[in-house]
Amino acid sequence: MNNRQLLLLTYLLTAAMIVVALTAIIVNCARSRQAANVLPQAKDNPVIQAAAKISRYQNPGALISIYELKELVGDPNVVLINTLGSSYEVFAATYQVGHIPGAAYILNCEYDYPNYYGRIGTPAVIQEVLRRKGVDNQKRIIIYGNEGAGRFYWMMKMFGSANQIQVLDGDIETWRAAGFPVDTAAPPSQPTLFTFDLSRANMEYIAGLDQVIDAVVNYTPAITILDIRPHEYYLAAHIPQSINIAMEEVFNKDRTFKSASELQAIFAAKGVTADKTIYIYGQDGFHSPLIWFVLHELLGYSNVKIYDGGIIEWREHPLIIECGEQKQIIKPNS
Repeated sequence: MNNRQLLLLTYLLTAAMIVVALTAIIVNCARSRQAANVLPQAKDNPVIQAAAKISRYQNPGALISIYELKELVGDPNVVLINTLGSSYEVFAATYQVGHIPGAAYILNCEYDYPNYYGRIGTPAVIQEVLRRKGVDNQKRIIIYGNEGAGRFYWMMKMFGSANQIQVLDGDIETWRAAGFPVDTAAPPSQPTLFTFDLSRANMEYIAGLDQVIDAVVNYTPAITILDIRPHEYYLAAHIPQSINIAMEEVFNKDRTFKSASELQAIFAAKGVTADKTIYIYGQDGFHSPLIWFVLHELLGYSNVKIYDGGIIEWREHPLIIECGEQKQIIKPNS
């Protein structure tokens, strides 16, 4: 190759490199403009925001946004259940005034243990209730009603249901605020066959009185006893060694759950961390499973138990009660 040919080749290679560089600059500019257009849209789009928040939980499949639910209303493979009715009075003031279209209802008292208010019923009793509501072993179950939804979810998982089960992120007021329609009539339902697979049951999700007594008597830093009642209830009387994080702290103002990072901070600040055995209690067994749902499903804590008897059962026995602020000193993780 002579000098003239070598020079020509050098010019061509230089020109090619310039073309490649210019192409890269143009592509990057186009991407930047596209990102600049997309980011404001994502920031202002509640559908995208809701999906992004849910995706950051440890088990995002346990939760569903109002926007995703809206697309499933009327789906024959989905059964939607309203669990707001802790009593017939609450039922009359909520469900009959307006509920998400197609939602059946289950009252708390329908699956309580007979003669023990606020205690979970037996699998046989609960199966009959679910059959009457149109639940079978194949349908996807979506539940709403905040604390009632948490209890229903915990119950289904504990007794071995293999159904896909999701809790709505929000409640009926969240649904209304988005401008979505409500209904006042109960949907028709056909009796179905539903059976718990008790071979899948996990009774580690519940703790009895003896277990909680043992946790108090043989307390170690590896144990957390968590009272989820309002703080004034805690001050009046609580189980020894327990700390207090009120149930309401896990919600935003619109009754959606706080983000994963916010929830983690709330519990870590009181020493409630994933490496501990956590016993949760409330006044009875109705509200506490919601916090089980937050810790076990949203944050991924593995060893979380519900003391279903709550402070009501504890006070029925000659057991020590503490009053005032917590006696133990909790050092949050740094």
